[in-house]
Amino acid sequence: MIRRAEDRDIPQVLCLLEQVNRVHHDIRPDLFRLTTKYTEEELRRIFTDDEAPVFVYDENGQVRGYIFTVLLDHSRNHMLTPIRELYIDDLCVDASLQRDAQRLGRQRRRAGVLSKDGHATAKDEAGSDRRRFVIAQ
Repeated sequence: MIRRAEDRDIPQVLCLLEQVNRVHHDIRPDLFRLTTKYTEEELRRIFTDDEAPVFVYDENGQVRGYIFTVLLDHSRNHMLTPIRELYIDDLCVDASLQRDAQRLGRQRRRAGVLSKDGHATAKDEAGSDRRRFVIAQ
C-alpha cells in the first residue's frame, strides 16, 4: 500500500537511503561519501512538510520503497501559467524488489502519486501539467 511517510518509517527509510548512497558511492567514490542524504532528525521534519510530501510503499509493515516530492506552485509567477505540479525529488525501490517494480508502479498510480507514464501527479494537489526530468549516466 502507498501512504504518507510517518516517523515510524524513519529506520527503514534510512536503510533505503543507504542503498541509494551505496550505488552512488560505488560509481563515484571521489564525489560521494558513505552516508545518507538525510539524518533521522531531518526526516522527522521532512515527513511533516505538506509542501514536500514523502510517500512510502508499505508491504505488510515493511517499507519497500519511497518517493520524496515537492509541490511547486507557479500561480504567482507572472511569466508562467498558474499551475501546481508535483516534482519527484527522489524515488527508491528496495533492491530486493526491483524485479517486481512494475507491480509497485501500478500501486503508485492507483494511489495518485504517479501517472501511468511515470510522470508525477497529485490528484488533489497538482494540476494537469506533467513534465519529466531524467538524469542518466
